[in-house]
Amino acid sequence: MFEAVRPRPPVPTASTVPTASTVPTASTRGIVDPAAAGGGFALVRLDPAPDLADLVERHWVVRWELPADTEFTQVVIPHPHANVVAEAGGFAVHGIPGGLFARTLRGSGAVLGTKLRPGALRVLLDGPGALRRGLVAPASAVLAAAPDGPAPADVEAAGRRAVAAACAGDDDAAVGFLYNMMRARA
Repeated sequence: MFEAVRPRPPVPTASTVPTASTVPTASTRGIVDPAAAGGGFALVRLDPAPDLADLVERHWVVRWELPADTEFTQVVIPHPHANVVAEAGGFAVHGIPGGLFARTLRGSGAVLGTKLRPGALRVLLDGPGALRRGLVAPASAVLAAAPDGPAPADVEAAGRRAVAAACAGDDDAAVGFLYNMMRARA
């Protein structure tokens, strides 16, 4: 099942996080065999808040719940964009991919990502290293790099909280955790 969350949420304050409503999406661009994918996972897309729209194209959540003896491998033709991704295995910045991407899903879980606009990773990394194809770096190395930015441990904790919220189906809260880290760095 594919769905998209498209409205632009308000700029969060200390007491609010972005909110959105769910509407169906027709876009399966990049997903190899979208008919099979619909049975393996759900995809939700959320627009960025206006104050991050110059760096962030959108946020996305992939959620799955498979029977214990089942696995599902999805192949994706990635867009040439960098992503900030929080998942059970960690919180990382992924530069422009070098080719096809495949992920095998088992059990249940969720992955939350922020698709950056072209050139945004170079702004966040503040250097040409962002242009290296296939770059993968801990999110704390990027999002905690500002002098007044969050501590690396706070960035990693935000990634874990974002994944927990996404697994619980609270996409707005999940995006809120990433949003706060991105906002602190931008």
